[in-house]
Amino acid sequence: MDSEKIKEEMSMCYLQAIAAVNGIALERYHHDDDSTDVTLNKIVFPDGMEYNSQIRVQLKSTSSPSQYAIKEDEITYKLKVKNYNDLCMPSVMPSMLALLILPENEHEWVAWDINELLLRGQMYWICLQDNEKSGNENTVSIKIPKNHILNNMTINNLIEKAAKEGTL
Repeated sequence: MDSEKIKEEMSMCYLQAIAAVNGIALERYHHDDDSTDVTLNKIVFPDGMEYNSQIRVQLKSTSSPSQYAIKEDEITYKLKVKNYNDLCMPSVMPSMLALLILPENEHEWVAWDINELLLRGQMYWICLQDNEKSGNENTVSIKIPKNHILNNMTINNLIEKAAKEGTL
């Protein structure tokens, strides 16, 4: 398996783990022509009402500093124009980009010992819905706020917000 496919699988593993610990179902799509790799689904009860909450997710992963830059308050990432434009489209289901940034050295991505399995890296999220589409040919540099960390706490907040507000 080539390095890009491994990174793709690493992003899937990361999201699957944090979704599972929150009882959020993750449905994987094998063809993502609309820039949707997975949907997250959960019945939630914010404000005492029952909602079937769903979020579409485009997963990306990188370990290459040529693809991203970490600044004081944001992360800049070069996203393919097709993915950007797909994620900008209005939709009845909220969508987001989830970007996993792995260490540059692939030997540092996973560590194992008798007590734990550790996946090193950090996942960030951004909702691009309702942004203007880009006329660029190849990539769009997007800015993700550094505080948009996707972890086992924030994923539940996002699924509840999607249920209550229909947006992220």
